[in-house]
Amino acid sequence: MFLLLLMIIKRFFAKEYNLSEDIANRAAIITRGYPYLIQLIGFYMWELLKARTPDENTLGKATVQARAMMFQNVHKLLYRELSQGDKDFAHAMAMDENTSRFADVITRTGKEKNYLSTYRLRLIDSGYIKAVGRGELAFSLPFTREFLQQEEALAEL
Repeated sequence: MFLLLLMIIKRFFAKEYNLSEDIANRAAIITRGYPYLIQLIGFYMWELLKARTPDENTLGKATVQARAMMFQNVHKLLYRELSQGDKDFAHAMAMDENTSRFADVITRTGKEKNYLSTYRLRLIDSGYIKAVGRGELAFSLPFTREFLQQEEALAEL
């Protein structure tokens, strides 16, 4: 089902913005099917393409702008609602490139499995993260990892 959604998004971007198949495909993948991000990427592509034809830089610039808006309008709001335990759990997950193993989160935080299970369940129930396999977790929204990494960098200043 997810692949079908990405194909539909790719066709939309290719047709509406006269993008090559490669650029349209990358744009669709960046959105991960998230409606607000589709809207943002589309809006910034439209803005950037008013004056020129699409190229490699167009998608990159649109992605940077869309990510900044996602950080401001989605991630910051969700992050404020997390407890400190939720934040610690999420930051431990943000150290991984893709999915996170629950066992690795336990090791990184130095907390007991039973203690962290509460936060894992809270984050799953809230939709902040999702279980993607036995003991494997992933962030539900695009750019969550990058947002958390930015928050860590800002906290160190």
